[in-house]
Amino acid sequence: MKVFDLHCDTLSELRYAERRGEAKSFAANDLHIDLEKLHKGDYMLQCFAAFVNLSDPTPGADPLVTALEEVDVFKRIMAKYSDQIAPVYRPEDIRRNAQAGKISGMLTIEEGGCCKGSLGVLRQMYELGARMMTLTWNHENELASPNVVPGGGGDIWPCKPNTETGLKERGFEFLAEMERLHMIVDVSHLSDRGFWDIAEHSTRPFAASHSNCRALAPHCRNLTDEMIRVMAEKGGLVGLNEGLSDQETLFSVASAVDKCTAAVSVSGKEKVGGLVGENSGSITRSAAQGSVTAPDGVMVGGFAGDNSGSIYDSHAEGEVRGKSYTGGFVGISDGTVKNCYSLGSVTGTDYTGGFAGGISAAENAVGAGLVSVTGTSTYGYTGGFAGRLGGTLAGLDNQITVKNVYGNCMKPDGQWKAAGNSFTGSSEQAAVEGMKLTTWQQVNDKLMELFGVSLPWIVDDTALMDSIAATLTETKDGWSAMDMAAYGQLAGKTARLTDAARQNIMDLLIAEASGTTDAGARSRIELVLRALGVDSAELYPQGSSKAVNNGALLKAMDMSGVTVWAAPYVLLANMQGGVKLTDQQIETLIATIAAAESNGILGSSYGGTYYADPDTTGAAMAALSAYTDRSSAKTLLDKLVQGAANHVAGAGYYSNANSGAMLIIGFIAAGVDPETVLCASGITLVEDMLRYANDANNGFLYAGEDNALATEQGFRALVALAQFRANGGKAYNIYDFSKTAVKPGHATGSGEPDVPVNPPEENENITVTVSIRTPAGMWMDGKSVTVKKGSTVYHAFIEALRDSGITQSGAASGYVRSMTKGGVTYGEFTHGDNSGWLYKVNGVLPNVALTQKKLADGDDILWYYTTDWKQDPDAGAMADQSLTAADVIKLIDAIGNVTLDSGRAIAAARTAYNRLPAEEKALVTNYAVLVAAEETYAALVKAQQETSGVKENTAWRTQYETALDKAGENDLTFGGEWLVIALARSGRTVPDSYYDSVVKAVQDAGGELSDKKFSEYSRVILALTAIGKDPADVGGYDLLAKLADMDKVTYQGLNGAIFALIALDSAGYEVPAAAEGADQTSREALVAYILDKQLSDGGWALSGDSADPDMPAMAVQALAAYRGEEAVAALHGREPVPSTHLTLPKNYSV
Repeated sequence: MKVFDLHCDTLSELRYAERRGEAKSFAANDLHIDLEKLHKGDYMLQCFAAFVNLSDPTPGADPLVTALEEVDVFKRIMAKYSDQIAPVYRPEDIRRNAQAGKISGMLTIEEGGCCKGSLGVLRQMYELGARMMTLTWNHENELASPNVVPGGGGDIWPCKPNTETGLKERGFEFLAEMERLHMIVDVSHLSDRGFWDIAEHSTRPFAASHSNCRALAPHCRNLTDEMIRVMAEKGGLVGLNEGLSDQETLFSVASAVDKCTAAVSVSGKEKVGGLVGENSGSITRSAAQGSVTAPDGVMVGGFAGDNSGSIYDSHAEGEVRGKSYTGGFVGISDGTVKNCYSLGSVTGTDYTGGFAGGISAAENAVGAGLVSVTGTSTYGYTGGFAGRLGGTLAGLDNQITVKNVYGNCMKPDGQWKAAGNSFTGSSEQAAVEGMKLTTWQQVNDKLMELFGVSLPWIVDDTALMDSIAATLTETKDGWSAMDMAAYGQLAGKTARLTDAARQNIMDLLIAEASGTTDAGARSRIELVLRALGVDSAELYPQGSSKAVNNGALLKAMDMSGVTVWAAPYVLLANMQGGVKLTDQQIETLIATIAAAESNGILGSSYGGTYYADPDTTGAAMAALSAYTDRSSAKTLLDKLVQGAANHVAGAGYYSNANSGAMLIIGFIAAGVDPETVLCASGITLVEDMLRYANDANNGFLYAGEDNALATEQGFRALVALAQFRANGGKAYNIYDFSKTAVKPGHATGSGEPDVPVNPPEENENITVTVSIRTPAGMWMDGKSVTVKKGSTVYHAFIEALRDSGITQSGAASGYVRSMTKGGVTYGEFTHGDNSGWLYKVNGVLPNVALTQKKLADGDDILWYYTTDWKQDPDAGAMADQSLTAADVIKLIDAIGNVTLDSGRAIAAARTAYNRLPAEEKALVTNYAVLVAAEETYAALVKAQQETSGVKENTAWRTQYETALDKAGENDLTFGGEWLVIALARSGRTVPDSYYDSVVKAVQDAGGELSDKKFSEYSRVILALTAIGKDPADVGGYDLLAKLADMDKVTYQGLNGAIFALIALDSAGYEVPAAAEGADQTSREALVAYILDKQLSDGGWALSGDSADPDMPAMAVQALAAYRGEEAVAALHGREPVPSTHLTLPKNYSV
């Protein structure tokens, strides 16, 4: 389980140790946090607080100096251990660090008073990396009031909530500035009045980095239930705080708790538990997952210290250490405990048990960890399950009732024993062994083996559903796409299929619809496309303007030949409204299903044995639920509902998630609550399915391994269950998309002519070669292609694909989105966020679209698929691997006689040579020709300058005008924005047809040009601005609004930020407001992002750590207007240049 810890005092402790001359290592120390503990605890993010005590008695103590010194400690840690932990400044840093195998460290401030009321200091703290800050600690300051008794300091018991004084005027100013900076406001320590001031005036989510629940731990530092609800509504976070060890009871429960999980380590002295110290109420379906340590403690348990109430369906996982009455689950219990288990090892001195130190009543309980004894024992009593069963010594009930319990304990004499004392009272079916169990599955299997009972698997099904949804936004699976459409209908759910994934699935299904003869396949196509809002009666395949009607083709099939496995899906497809089966066809399908029914369950016979098929039964129940106006369907449905319930009751529990998931979907469609359908083991059908959730809580297992089909079907069941609950238990059919609005479906490239995009007019032919390389090998190797002189890479590419068995999408738009061969597709983003197709001509990666790169006779074109273009120096490492000495020799030979027009050819040859590996460079036999050509060319340029003079050299003007004339002859359409900008800024007329093509493209895309490359919007904004059009209203869509979300703008990296800034400044556009919860874009944030990417050599690069020619030029263009704000100029030690924006750093130069 990955841990996000929002607070620790490690920086101040390390600083104090340094000042005492007793420096501690961050690698390993005796504090709560060090690298060793972070790795052991599987931490993903640790927040480090720079803590300041405003009443620090140290002579000369200055709160600002203290904070800065602790910031310095943080910086030194990040630098020294950079191979294991890295700082976090933006959300994507956490993902990047995790991918690199590093823990993330975030700098925070605990005590806003260290800023001394200065907004300038606050901004500098942000510049130093602080991303969260409390307004107060335990002292009144310029910003707000805390929640402690007057005087503050360590005297915080008792504590009365401060409901009178909250934020001060300066505090409200800090709140506004922190939100502008995207610096999280931390309400821990803040007064109750201050909390509600934040809640009322904040516009962004805020956090409580270390505050518990006041109802469980009654201290004013903690949050009331109402506060927690408000934070949840605002999307905030609450980090639990370790309990205060000087209190007798860490947490107590006197009412009811359900589905509560604690994932923290706990220490204390008496009544210490991983979830609660003392329980006199009711706790159900809860868990404790941290270690519990109380070496001198009494009543110590992995879940609860002292239980006099009831605990059901719960578990503890951490190691437990105590002295007296120590148990893996509970220290001492004379209440009720049922369906509970503990996994951690247990160490104690007196009354030590794998499950309980002392207990009177338990049923279906397991103490799975090994038990050991330490220290000098007074009473002894050690047992695999309990140290003591009943007895007056501990005030336990002598009426002992234990049933179906199991524990582990190796006694010194080699004997295993259930309890330290003798059993008295009822002790049915107790078992102990010396084998450690480490997982829920092992625990459950042991109980089934010994006693025939099962424990419920405690999983937050809503969190599991949301986690799976987050993994499916880029899915390539049609069923998963349908499930995501249903998920999107749930209130408050924001995860959606990306545009690229939706288009990819549509392409695949439309291609399949063009040729399949399988009824099940056509039914799947019908269901998925309808879910995606596509009219299956109008499907336009790639390269065709003729529509395919999938529904009509399905209806035309012979239903008598449809199998029982496909029949339910044909009925479900018909339910969408586009198939229009006849009554006879529907009855035929129902009869097919009925013929496979036996004792209320569908199945088939093999070798004389009948095998039940719960998966098909569930699908049939869902299908028949839509036809209950027919007596045949209603009668069969009733029989299947009863039969499925009987089958579940006799199954004990299923061996996979798939079967349970399909039955859950079927029951819900029939209006039956699956949480009332019980397995023979006593758990519900839903609980049975949840037993197969994986440890990461983002998928389902099959045969012990993560499985895509189990995850897809389990997710579908969870979505159906969530909607069923939201509808108040009314029948819900997850396959019903009949009310979804639809429009025709166009595959990428549908209707494209074979060779569009300005075909050349020349009659002379040229010959080129085309190769296509994938990670799996060559799809095309040096195919010779003849095209017209003046053709582009596009024309050669299309010609090469003829009769090759390879299809493509997107080429006519300027770049290839996908290629498919033999059912295998390599597409943009299908193998990672940075995957896609690149091409080279003669070993060099051009910087233009394939529709613009013109070819010469003999050119060699290589298409290759990269899984991460950012790792490619010229878009990558893969590029270098394919460049050979032969390629460079060819480029050098192409230079020919050197003239003033040879500059580009010479530069291309030099660039290619420089990129060769050392061993390849040695094979370039004509390198001396390149050197001589460079010297000759330099001499020619110098001679021209000396003889002509710069003022008299007007050749460039002629070339410029000629180029503009030629550019104006192009058919300008959407995608040609750079050419449009050049023409418009040169005073040339851009035809209205260009703007019309942009409007059409935007409307056809529903305003969504891309969900990955937001520079697409910036490019169009620039072109529209150049021709005097309003980018805020393009066919009814606001393109400027697309730049409001900083995370989306910068998703593609530096390009996104640079072009967004240029676009916004092109006409002084205001930055639109981002959606609630999104990361608001601002000019300051864009400038800061670009500056943060500046390399040590003063330049910028798209990838790698060496500046390339393009990125510094682009960055300079974006930053040119930002050279003056006084505060920043002062920070960098030079006089400000008048400006309304920010100043560039000292090493900025043009």
